[in-house]
Amino acid sequence: MPACPICDRHFSTHNIESHVNLCLTKASSSGVDEDKLSPTLPSPPGWSQAAFHTHILSSSKRPRPSTPQRHDEAPSKDSHTPKRHDHRQLDATRPMAERMRPTCFDDVLGQDDLLGPDKPLRRLLESGHIPNMILWGPPGCGKTTVAMLLAKQKKDSQRFVALSATTAKLAHVREVFEKAVNEAQLLGRQTILFVDEIHRFSKLQQVEAGMITLVGATTENPSFELNAALLSRCRVFVLSKIQPDHIQHLLRRAARDAHYDCISALHKSIRGSDGDAALYWLGRMMQGGENPLYVARRLIRVASEDVGLADAHALPLATAPKSVEVYKAYKKVKQTIDQGNDPDVPLHLRNAPTKLMESLNYGKEYKYNPDYEDGAVDQTYLPPELVGCEFLQAKNWVHKKE
Repeated sequence: MPACPICDRHFSTHNIESHVNLCLTKASSSGVDEDKLSPTLPSPPGWSQAAFHTHILSSSKRPRPSTPQRHDEAPSKDSHTPKRHDHRQLDATRPMAERMRPTCFDDVLGQDDLLGPDKPLRRLLESGHIPNMILWGPPGCGKTTVAMLLAKQKKDSQRFVALSATTAKLAHVREVFEKAVNEAQLLGRQTILFVDEIHRFSKLQQVEAGMITLVGATTENPSFELNAALLSRCRVFVLSKIQPDHIQHLLRRAARDAHYDCISALHKSIRGSDGDAALYWLGRMMQGGENPLYVARRLIRVASEDVGLADAHALPLATAPKSVEVYKAYKKVKQTIDQGNDPDVPLHLRNAPTKLMESLNYGKEYKYNPDYEDGAVDQTYLPPELVGCEFLQAKNWVHKKE
């Protein structure tokens, strides 16, 4: 733990700054010579001793509670402890852009010339030293995503602060600089400042990156919109516009969940002996462009795992009775699918291989048929919008002639 430069006592990272200010306040009120304090707290590069000492003393004169709590004492049970929110509620309130944001550099599309393996920006972001940089590109190309991935990668070694130039004022930037000085001197940790829409700062508000590493994002030409002194200290990376093939790739990746949800619903509908639901989910997949070979392999698995010896003719189809009922029923399924929007797969029919899916109630209240006598359970396999639909008509069954 870091030590206080005045009293040499050790405190946690969260308490050290406020304790130093408290020590300075006590020292000034007791008449201690301020010059004796300055040698123990060296000024950062580019700052004079007087300027830095004035900054520290000015920060100690901020209004404080009349009876501040000692940081070396255990906090009381009534202290302000942040409430722990359910992560499901927090995730539900996040914007879709945040929920779908890439979590690693390989998931960022359209920037292979910068973020591909062994490419310039990728090498810099994965190295130990992050330079000042400006990310220039059109909206939606991944500028903020790159900054967030950088923050995730450096969260243990560097402090990350994000500001938006549309709402931040010059005072906010100065506050970041003040805290960056304290972090550098007391904890030896550098600060990375990310400024989104940095071109919206007026030229007087734009600051030179000295005690911080500046990462700016802009949709405007930096040559015209940014301070020349600031621009000379930053590397400019140009991000490309997302192309239609990249969007198609994203859509295909998003469709993977629907792929597994539908095949799970088909399998469980067959297990539950619900022919209408089985045909419906089969139609959903086939009309959606699913590979028929994948469905065929899954049906063979159903025949061997869920039917098995209960019907010896399930696998040798050539000896099974023949009927055109499925052909006619499938035409009805296609008509139903073509009529409107596809309902979501009911939650109880979805698989939940991860804890996240379990927390979203995937597979909840699903009744596993083999656990019940004769496998008969009161359970629906069609979406609520299609409950009551009958695609199979028993009267149309035609058995082969003897």
